Amino acid sequence: MIDTKGCKMLASMEPIGWTEAELRPRSDTQFAFLKNCGLLFDPVIADHYTLIGWLLPWRGRVSTRAAGGAFLASLGARRLDLRAAIASHALLAHFPDHRLSENRHAIVPSGSIWCRVCDFIQTGDALPLNAMNFERCKWGGVRHEFADFAWFAYSTRIWPPVP
Repeated sequence: MIDTKGCKMLASMEPIGWTEAELRPRSDTQFAFLKNCGLLFDPVIADHYTLIGWLLPWRGRVSTRAAGGAFLASLGARRLDLRAAIASHALLAHFPDHRLSENRHAIVPSGSIWCRVCDFIQTGDALPLNAMNFERCKWGGVRHEFADFAWFAYSTRIWPPVP
């Protein structure tokens, strides 16, 4: 469960821009507090194959009832960070097991590889976990249709238990 004080602190940060490098806490103390609360993360690099391997085992681990319960709890408690549960659950419920192949990917102008099946863009850079968490705490998430966000939402266990 996300620390509400930390989530408010993270949401109050004003990023310089929307890249991971531009989202910085005001002080080392604030960074340490947010990292200790599980709201800021060390860099994680994943290619397409790794991300799919991380994501697929989550299918079936969280019920529709639990994801829906987290979404309803977000409305009553005004917890924007819980709103991502339903979108991540919906994405994963229909997420295909697939690999990059000649007819399933394209090279974008930056030289990165874009998967036409899941929209993951393999750049070789770290996943923007801190930016995704900032968006989740501030607006309930922005990247709901992306596999890396779904993996992030599941792996950080954002929803409370539902009876």
